[in-house]
Amino acid sequence: KRAAAASHGFFSFSRDMDSGDVNVATISLRFHYAIVGGRSPARQQAAGSSDSRQSRYNFGLTPKTAFLFPGQGSQAAGMGKALAGTYAAARRVFEEADEALGLAISRLCFDGPEDQLRLTENTQPALLTVSIAAFEVLRGEGMAPDYVAGHSLGEYSALVAAGSLRFADAVRLVRKRGQYMQSA
Repeated sequence: KRAAAASHGFFSFSRDMDSGDVNVATISLRFHYAIVGGRSPARQQAAGSSDSRQSRYNFGLTPKTAFLFPGQGSQAAGMGKALAGTYAAARRVFEEADEALGLAISRLCFDGPEDQLRLTENTQPALLTVSIAAFEVLRGEGMAPDYVAGHSLGEYSALVAAGSLRFADAVRLVRKRGQYMQSA
């Protein structure tokens, strides 16, 4: 059981956790990913075996993976800082967001201040960026979702993860969305 990154208790990434019935990769920026009923196909292949164990939770069905992305309200200064410090894939997402927006959203995520991060026009692109950075880390670890979903703002992260919307377009779009919502 290894923890790969942590930041102020708002972000943790754990892998290779096996409780017997559930193998879990967790990213908590208040969202969790689980594979029920055995190892992910990528982990099975990497181990050179297929995991034929049946779980009491999967009712004989093929295990599926769902990535669920958070909505506004789960933000906190420091989010994503350790992730970007540990994984090149996460750093690239933050760099792409900074470039697409023409401002250092990464600095706001990593260092705050909280009052600026809480502004809807900043919160929305910040959360999308952290969510996609986490997604890219998981993807780099060989985890791929069968399903993606998001709560409110998290729907945009799900669209990016599904390949339906380019990240640079999404981060600009949610910045505008946040500006419109803030001015309403």
